[in-house]
Amino acid sequence: MIRYIVFDTETTGLNPLNGDKIIEIGAVELINKERSGKTYHQLINPEKNISKETTEITHINNETVANMPKFKDIANDFLSFLKKEPDDCQQTFLVAHNASFDIKFLNHELKQAGFNGLPQFEIIDTLDIARQKFPNQKATLDILCEKFNISLEKRKKEGHGALLDSQILVDVFLKLTEGTSDILKEDNNIDFVGFEKQKITLKNRYFPISEEDLGQHIKFLQENDINNF
Repeated sequence: MIRYIVFDTETTGLNPLNGDKIIEIGAVELINKERSGKTYHQLINPEKNISKETTEITHINNETVANMPKFKDIANDFLSFLKKEPDDCQQTFLVAHNASFDIKFLNHELKQAGFNGLPQFEIIDTLDIARQKFPNQKATLDILCEKFNISLEKRKKEGHGALLDSQILVDVFLKLTEGTSDILKEDNNIDFVGFEKQKITLKNRYFPISEEDLGQHIKFLQENDINNF
């Protein structure tokens, strides 16, 4: 039995080292590439202002999360969901689109909450798979959905929600890996990033950025799938 946790996060910005925080986590469990019915979803109070630009993308505002728990209060439940493998589970993979973005935020928040970080599961990045499968083409979630005839109507109405995007990503992941075995190995010509190999280097900033400039930057990155909002 192979287990996959397809997940997504929404955040206040692009860099946890600059004080940006997670405001939503969503995850869907697959067993042997079949939905098990188990999901995880949590809105989170980031203890900071959510910009208008972020709200436009996610439909999450300050009022939405005002009475939600802080990350440190949900960290243990989230880790328990990830670690709760069935007795006959051979391996668990974490699946995300532009996975390094989500991994960076989750590890930062978990360490701030007093944990060691994410479990050392293998990480499958659907963005990398799509770029290998469709070279020299854009590989945003929207574009992949159009390519695979996956409906985006709910996303257009409700915004980029973490659980909704995880559910959509399940469909994309299954389409991208059609014809491969349940255990994704390197000889399938699909690279996947091991958690223990993640090394993210971030340069220090030496100049401030205005809210307006940040908003424009986030919008550009979102439209081009350079971040994972």
